[in-house]
Amino acid sequence: MLKCEDIRPQLSAYIDRETPLWEAQMIRWHLRRCHECAFEYMLLTDASEAMKSYLSVTTSDNFLDEVITKASIMVVYERQELNFLQRVIRRIEARFARLQYIFHVFRGKAAIYATALMTLVILGYFVSVMPKIFTPPLTGARQMFVKAEVNSSKDIIPVEFVTPERLRYIQGR
Repeated sequence: MLKCEDIRPQLSAYIDRETPLWEAQMIRWHLRRCHECAFEYMLLTDASEAMKSYLSVTTSDNFLDEVITKASIMVVYERQELNFLQRVIRRIEARFARLQYIFHVFRGKAAIYATALMTLVILGYFVSVMPKIFTPPLTGARQMFVKAEVNSSKDIIPVEFVTPERLRYIQGR
């Protein structure tokens, strides 16, 4: 199983498709499980796409020598140890990076899926409410209940008979 320390140096080659197929599959498997490496992969992919979109620039003949001398002057920073709060924040960023990666993969499709889902929810609501909205109102001339009393062995039981219109109204048809 590959570790993050083994994966991160190979991400650039993976993005440029310079890794062998078996190694690319191992890196892909690791990126699905490690949010921090997936975040780094997303950043490198964005940088690579941005660099590909720029036009080529002509440089002077001694440009490479100047870059090398400036790079040798630069101070090398050591990796600093993170305290507990910084590690927690880093993990939260990595989780949100996974969401950013999902939206990056779907690009504009996420808004379409969300709109379709909301349309289905609203349509379902209106279909469930329609019978109640379009039930014709009952006229005041007809009685909704017919009350009667049944005498059965000394007890009087009140009974309500429901008219067919009221029954349809109650059932929502």
